[in-house]
Amino acid sequence: MGNCQRRPARQEAKRAAGRSAGGVTAQHTVEVGATVRVAEGKYRSCVGVVTAVKHGSVWVKFEQKVVNFDLSRVQESYSECDTQSDVSDLTPRSDECSRRSDWEADRDGQDVMKSTFLEEFFKEDLQSRTSEFSGNWQSPGQHIKQGGKRFELVSAKDPSNNKPGQQGYKKNRIHFLYLAADSFQCAQLRLERLADFASLSVAEKCAARLELLQSRGKVCWRRADIFEWITEPVDSAASGGCGFISLHLLRDLVGKAAGVSVTSVQVRVVGPQLGVIKGLLTWKPGIDVIQVPPSMRKVPPSKTCHDDWACITVMDTFPGNLAKKLPNQTAFGGRPSLWQPKDVSDMLELLLSCHGVPSQFLASYKKQKQRPEAWMVGVADPSGAIPAGHIFLPGLYQHVTDVFVVRSPCWRPCDGRILPVLRTKPRAMSARDWEHLTSRPFGEVIFAKSPALPESIANGDLDGDRYWTCWDPTVVSTAKPQQLVAQPKAPSASHGRDRGWLLKAQEAMLDAKGWRHIFWLAGRLCNHGRTWAKKSAEGLRHPVARECFDLFLDVIDNKRHGGSVDLPQHLRRDLRWKFD
Repeated sequence: MGNCQRRPARQEAKRAAGRSAGGVTAQHTVEVGATVRVAEGKYRSCVGVVTAVKHGSVWVKFEQKVVNFDLSRVQESYSECDTQSDVSDLTPRSDECSRRSDWEADRDGQDVMKSTFLEEFFKEDLQSRTSEFSGNWQSPGQHIKQGGKRFELVSAKDPSNNKPGQQGYKKNRIHFLYLAADSFQCAQLRLERLADFASLSVAEKCAARLELLQSRGKVCWRRADIFEWITEPVDSAASGGCGFISLHLLRDLVGKAAGVSVTSVQVRVVGPQLGVIKGLLTWKPGIDVIQVPPSMRKVPPSKTCHDDWACITVMDTFPGNLAKKLPNQTAFGGRPSLWQPKDVSDMLELLLSCHGVPSQFLASYKKQKQRPEAWMVGVADPSGAIPAGHIFLPGLYQHVTDVFVVRSPCWRPCDGRILPVLRTKPRAMSARDWEHLTSRPFGEVIFAKSPALPESIANGDLDGDRYWTCWDPTVVSTAKPQQLVAQPKAPSASHGRDRGWLLKAQEAMLDAKGWRHIFWLAGRLCNHGRTWAKKSAEGLRHPVARECFDLFLDVIDNKRHGGSVDLPQHLRRDLRWKFD
């Protein structure tokens, strides 16, 4: 009798243990050896292999750990070999509480967790190596072994997030990430369940897309049904990179407190149904989803997995602290003080001089304690009604008519534009859209849909680029306007799917010549070109300066898209470049 009473208690304890860990989703009969996914709880979205099924419970192995789950909560299963698995039966969780994951429970607190998608998704299956780049650099290799397990290289990145500029890179470090190749799948197959990397034909581009997976920021887990695909909000995809987000989703990602001064977020999104998405999301009224244009998709959706999860990494917020600066009482009657660097860089001074701004004025302008300029983030027009060729500057539109706008780096004489500022509501714009634009905080450059202005401003786009905006009357009146013609970009060729894509991407990640160019050659070219531009009356138009800056930009572009840089003999001599 006692035993009969205790058995149900033991079974209930097992079920409780399974509920505490989370339910395993399955649609077919779960058998030993089947691959299943956890539906909720601590192990939500984790994939494991069934090792035993007994008395209403299922034991699932995750690498070196076996966890017991309640079989009665099984709803869906899929096979690792089934590339057409269907997840349409999944009932979306509509309430906001169910959208919150264990990783974002602290989003309303002061401490925001900084992590990466790879670290959160693969956890202990990931190993890292940081290598100092030097003249006798030895790569860590395509494979490493740790704890008796084999790990394969999947991503390489400069952890300092420095960009080659006037002084080149300051820290020559490379952060490599290695993924475990388990007994069921190699690293390539595991990555193909995230996105269709095999469709990327250029090894350098594939390596650059894998680098996005270790972008650091606030990691948030959502579902793919909150995303919606739209047409480009600008006339050219080359000027794209910006989508739209509803106000409640924006506050959900950044927190209600930060949402007061935040209208845009720079994100990386990964999901089997979405692929890999990179760019900027800016607030648009009247929607309740995230709207993404084709220019933001960097890798197509996975062909071997159809799960509906989506991981959003929030890297930066705009305009944020820029909109909270103290007022400048003498400039615009108490309007927000406008953030600016401590000094005017040589790059900007040379460009303004090249555009015809008097050198005497530049000398005095540099000494001003508070200059009428700011670095602002560029975003697409959420109303779609800003007149062609115009921009809108929240917090500033009532005080200026024209501004000088440029993006960094801007070493070419053709960089920089004089653009008119929209000051009154156009007839084609609704009162609601005008109220929305005028209520946004200072710190944004909102570009019209037509023509595609960003790509005509130093080959810029709207995926998070900052634009130096100056409304000084002397600068605006003396700078010679440039023709608004974007530089055409050759369409990328498609060569079908590449079964050996990861091996080629690994070779690009470990290419010493590529890292040598990005760490050393880029900085030397930039400094040499600047030296010639400063000592010559021709400035940026000096032949040697133009040659150096063109090669500098080629080095940066080749690291992401492939290609080679042929250094002329006279530059090899002047730069003392002894490498290939």
